[in-house]
Amino acid sequence: MQQGEFHLQIRDARLEDGGDYRCKVFGLSPKEATLTVIVPVPQPPTLSGAEVPGTAGQQLELSCASSGGNPPPQLTWYNGTEAFTERYVRRQERAGEVRADLILRRLTRWDNGMNLTCRARQPFPEITSALESKGTFRLPRTSRQDAGIYQCTADNGVLPMAVGTVSLDVLYPPKIDPSMENKITVQQGDDDFSLECLAEGNPTPRVKWWRKDTNLYWENPLRFHRVSYDVEGTYQCVAISNGFAQSTKDVHIDVIGKPYLDGHGNSAMLSAAVGETVRLDCAVSADPLPSNVAWMWRNQYGMETELDSTTSHIVTTRKNQKMTSTLSIPDVGVKDGGDYVCKTTNMFGSVMRNIHVEIEESIPDVIVITSIAAGAILLVTVTALLVFIAKRKGWICKSHLDDPLELPASRPMPPVPKYVYQTGTIDSGVEDLQELQEMYGTLKPRPPPRGEKKWESVGLSYSGLVHSSSLPPYSV
Repeated sequence: MQQGEFHLQIRDARLEDGGDYRCKVFGLSPKEATLTVIVPVPQPPTLSGAEVPGTAGQQLELSCASSGGNPPPQLTWYNGTEAFTERYVRRQERAGEVRADLILRRLTRWDNGMNLTCRARQPFPEITSALESKGTFRLPRTSRQDAGIYQCTADNGVLPMAVGTVSLDVLYPPKIDPSMENKITVQQGDDDFSLECLAEGNPTPRVKWWRKDTNLYWENPLRFHRVSYDVEGTYQCVAISNGFAQSTKDVHIDVIGKPYLDGHGNSAMLSAAVGETVRLDCAVSADPLPSNVAWMWRNQYGMETELDSTTSHIVTTRKNQKMTSTLSIPDVGVKDGGDYVCKTTNMFGSVMRNIHVEIEESIPDVIVITSIAAGAILLVTVTALLVFIAKRKGWICKSHLDDPLELPASRPMPPVPKYVYQTGTIDSGVEDLQELQEMYGTLKPRPPPRGEKKWESVGLSYSGLVHSSSLPPYSV
């Protein structure tokens, strides 16, 4: 019996060269061999189905497709290094193309940053390796339970394995860290207080602080250079992202510490007139609030007297974390002047204020009346002096000779006696009437004739009788 080896060599193998081959030697039983011609997967698998962003609660469906390889590759989806079971995968094969669809029934916000990988692997791993396809998909409001790297593989064990990877960018609404306390306690007088509000979301939310029931806003973190009782209140952290409803959380800031007196400084000054009512106020802010405000009076001689509601008019009111004590002194006199001290104390310390009260005596009524009378006399004197000077200077008076003489219309001119035209003279020595008119430019009254009428009958009066030899011009 002869022995030997027989080899079949096929150069430039083609797809149609594949099949079953039989080796037959006389005297021996034939042997069969199967030739598989491997056609490598020409490119990584194609991923599709997540190009349009989705929303929270929606179903996500991704497709992984591969074609052109022989034998057809096996497609597998991976979340990280863990393969999805057939429960999440739907397979199809037609016209030389294989497809594996990954179906996630419900997506949540936790899917942000998830990587999905589709791997196409052919058989015969000793001569093949996987090829991968990578891509990024933006999926708003998806699920964190599905986060991770998902791979779809096509494996024929002979040629390189093809892999496609999907990285999910998930948009979800802002959410404020629930571990932030609802109440923060801080001591009055502390410096550089800061409170940060932590919020997550995609896109990254913008965070601001708002003091409720006001128009005051602060950037995050909330800062105060020095804490006072005015800081106490409720503040709201507001996280805002485009396309989503804002997220809010209320935080109450409680300020505690020793009492604080409203106003400026620990001393003050007040002036009042005798007989007035003086009111002194001490407004205190504190937490815890003191039980009372104590008053003490130190007079001008340094003697100190404690004041209380039984001996003085003291009224105390309380509202929230503020207390106001008012000391009233009716009908004050000079004896009530001095220093009034208010003091209050709580578990953190004490505070006091000194108010100096100065009482001014009022001016007597007699002095006031005398001053008014003297002022009036001085005014009259000055007025009279000015009038006298004006008259002397001629500022307010004019000579009567410069004014034309006007006779009342109700008094008619008396008729001219006939004897005037005949004789041309009057017994009193007065010149002719025509001459008088030419001299003075106006008609002057003349006395009545003697004996016939009295001078009073013409309605004119004269200062007295005069002789013709010394007769002056007529005057009214």
